[in-house]
Amino acid sequence: MRDEDTWPAILQRKLGDGYAVINFGVPAYKSVEAIIQLALYVPEVKPDIVLMYMGGNDLFNYHRTEIYPDYYHSGEVLMPLSLLGTKKHESAFDKFTRQSGLFYLVHNVEELVYPVKMPERHSVPDSIVDKMYVRNLNSMLALTSNMNSKKILIGQVLNPYHKREEKPWSIRIKSDLIIPMMSRMNDMARNACNNDSSCNYLNFVNTIAFKPEHFWDDMHFTVEGNTMFAEEIKKSIQTEMPSMNMKHEYVLNAP
Repeated sequence: MRDEDTWPAILQRKLGDGYAVINFGVPAYKSVEAIIQLALYVPEVKPDIVLMYMGGNDLFNYHRTEIYPDYYHSGEVLMPLSLLGTKKHESAFDKFTRQSGLFYLVHNVEELVYPVKMPERHSVPDSIVDKMYVRNLNSMLALTSNMNSKKILIGQVLNPYHKREEKPWSIRIKSDLIIPMMSRMNDMARNACNNDSSCNYLNFVNTIAFKPEHFWDDMHFTVEGNTMFAEEIKKSIQTEMPSMNMKHEYVLNAP
């Protein structure tokens, strides 16, 4: 999707020249990357309002066999940057197998002959990830408070029409429970926001009449879906701060 078709760009056009919407959203980013951005980058922008829309990528961490408090393993899988090219505890043999083209070819052939066994699909939440997610949300809200910025926290919207048995968002959660578990994580975000007097929580899961054509995958909107999403956010921003002539919105858009 083109940048101009994303909901932050559409939000900018809807709000007009009296506002400056800065989109720092990065694919695969989760709440832990949001903490880094809010600590290092956002203070330089001096935003009046910080929009935080995330949760789906944190849900992806559910029931990983290894998960670090800093989300290192998740970042290694979802965000394969050069800095994450090696594992925390990588042996010399592991390093060889990772760098060897011959081993890579043999491994691919082996997977065709002996398919990799899929992980267990769980029907219960992951209390470890939940704890870290709440910790991260509170850290994000605290960092935003240090900038004296208003906060708008938006619950993650997943595509209810997506056939998750065919293309599951998480292969470790039973398909029919992905949306209920996402709803549970959204409740955690709502509770964290409710405990902060300068935070406004928005839930569009049931308030916007989304249709199948408003999504292009399990969690991202089409242009039409982005337009509807941006319109509702615009209303909230104008309600939150109607008297200011110039506003800066920092959009933390993790999905």
